[in-house]
Amino acid sequence: MLQKECQNGCSRGESSSCLWVYDCFLDGELDQLVEDEDAEKSKAEKMTKLGLWCIQEEPSVHPSMKKVCLMLEGTIEIPPPPNPTSSVSIVQIN
Repeated sequence: MLQKECQNGCSRGESSSCLWVYDCFLDGELDQLVEDEDAEKSKAEKMTKLGLWCIQEEPSVHPSMKKVCLMLEGTIEIPPPPNPTSSVSIVQIN
């Protein structure tokens, strides 16, 4: 998914890449994350939101594997994730 960023010559660390993905999510620019311009935006949004939940610095914020499966199936909604490097605004998935 980070193909475009790499092609643009950006050499960012893992944390910077996470912030870049989060910024793309907030700005509604998920097309920046995918190589295939015809990719389904809703699928890209789902994977981005879930991925951002799973890389939160605070382990207690990570969704359980059961919730991850339910989110991937579409059984439960994936709420907007908090900033992946912000430990101040911790939100848990209920």
